[in-house]
Amino acid sequence: MPRTAEIASGTAEDTSMLVSGAIISGDWKFKAQVGTGEGDVSTIEKSLMALGADYKLGKNSTAFAYFASVETDLPAPATDMEKTTLGVGLEHKF
Repeated sequence: MPRTAEIASGTAEDTSMLVSGAIISGDWKFKAQVGTGEGDVSTIEKSLMALGADYKLGKNSTAFAYFASVETDLPAPATDMEKTTLGVGLEHKF
């Protein structure tokens, strides 16, 4: 899904791209997502990568886990940043 955003004054744009997908195999659902974004005014670039899996425990219950990483490339002399997230959970629909 490409996206372009323009600052209200019309002097700059941010451009981003996001691709997501999922594959179902039996009771498993495997998911992946990658994305990138950059701006015209600043040289800051961001990238995203996420992987996850859902397991259907029953008609109303699903266990899930995911890992996500977001990297921010900053102009020198700043230090680039990376944030990671790991999550697990259980969903039950009443």
